[in-house]
Amino acid sequence: MSEEKEVKSGRKTVIALLIVVVVLAASLGGVFYHFTTVVNEKDSTISSLSKERETLRTQISSLQTQISSSQSQVSSLQSQISSLQAQISSLERERDNLRSQLSSLQSRVSELEDIVNLRRTMTLEKDRTVNLVAGGDITLSYSTPYAGYITVTFTASGPVYFWVGNSFTGGEYYMRYPVPLRGSFDTATSGTFTAPVYPGTTYIYIRHPDLLIGATVTFTVTYTY
Repeated sequence: MSEEKEVKSGRKTVIALLIVVVVLAASLGGVFYHFTTVVNEKDSTISSLSKERETLRTQISSLQTQISSSQSQVSSLQSQISSLQAQISSLERERDNLRSQLSSLQSRVSELEDIVNLRRTMTLEKDRTVNLVAGGDITLSYSTPYAGYITVTFTASGPVYFWVGNSFTGGEYYMRYPVPLRGSFDTATSGTFTAPVYPGTTYIYIRHPDLLIGATVTFTVTYTY
């Protein structure tokens, strides 16, 4: 009887242990499933993130290539801009130089037109006074680079006469004032006369023929060309 009770008690213990084992196995299975699911989700997430990382790396690499290409293009464009700016500066200098030459030529043309039309006047002497001894004379010379004429206005304290010559004619005198009407000794104490001149050096010869007393001559000479 006692042995039968022990057997029944052992069976109950075994059954209880089996139930505990089954419950633990079921619990462990649930836990394993849960962790397996979590691990699978993490693996999936890791795989997805890895793909995104590779995609981003590819995009970054592409962007870096584009940036490098753009920088190269920018550098090339900057070089072209610098070259064009240098050309512009050179052309501006040429333009300014041509404008300066044109202005100079226009001034020269205007000057030549004035000369051709005898519109320019230069004062060679202004109220100059010379003292001539009795029977004395003086020769004055002036640069006259263009053909034209001179005008002489004078007053003298005694009789004088003038001769005008030019290097173009070999220094020969070709005009006398006063023009001799009564003889070669015609003189004047005042007057104004005009004489043509040629390119070169123009000479004015003043003679005081009186042999007894000297004379003072005050005169103005203007050159029109």
